[in-house]
Amino acid sequence: MLRKYQTIRTWIWAVHSETSTGMLNDLTVLKGIAEEYSLKLCLDCISSIGAVELDLSGVFLATGVSGKALRAFTGLSFVFHHHEVAPSPVIPKYIDLGVYMLKDGIPFSHSSNLVEALLVAVENITDETYREIAEAHQWLKNKLKSYGFQLISSDGHRSPMILTIELPETVSSYEIGKLLYYNGYLLHFESEYLRQRNWIQIACIGHDSTSTLEKMITLFHRIFTYESKLHQLQPQRY
Repeated sequence: MLRKYQTIRTWIWAVHSETSTGMLNDLTVLKGIAEEYSLKLCLDCISSIGAVELDLSGVFLATGVSGKALRAFTGLSFVFHHHEVAPSPVIPKYIDLGVYMLKDGIPFSHSSNLVEALLVAVENITDETYREIAEAHQWLKNKLKSYGFQLISSDGHRSPMILTIELPETVSSYEIGKLLYYNGYLLHFESEYLRQRNWIQIACIGHDSTSTLEKMITLFHRIFTYESKLHQLQPQRY
């Protein structure tokens, strides 16, 4: 006999800034859906904290890390919450938010160097930081489009922290990434998901000058053009 079960949905888990595609999901829309259906919104803000202004009101839980756009040493993670959390009998104590609430502090040892570096990084995040990231992203986007590169994610939905470029199958994103690295520019190209899709990424969260970005993009285009012509000169097999 078939039985019907009613699915009770109580929460949404979403990524705010999705790194692999460079997409920035609309936080206002997510909050609206959660409110309309009485759901708890849990948000991955790992790639958006420090890159865009965040209003976490209405968000049940949000996660972050000390690296990425905060630009501190990697190694720390944290969870934002606005409600009381009781200790759990099944979750390991080290990652149990309830234990931290009960102790009203940090019950386990952390690296003081990591914590201090995070403090300095957070204190250096200002409105100017967001403006610089957005301007670098806009400049790079326009330059890449002028060269005819195909960008992942549409205008209005791109995270300002990163640009993802899809290269044609005739040119290897991995090889271009290596050539740029040998010339002093480190892009994202080694991850398996990037290699499978022939994507390459440029992060916009550094303090690079426009002249530095100009040199990098010019070299990127030259290498791409050379590799494209080299492929065309190779004998075709029939």
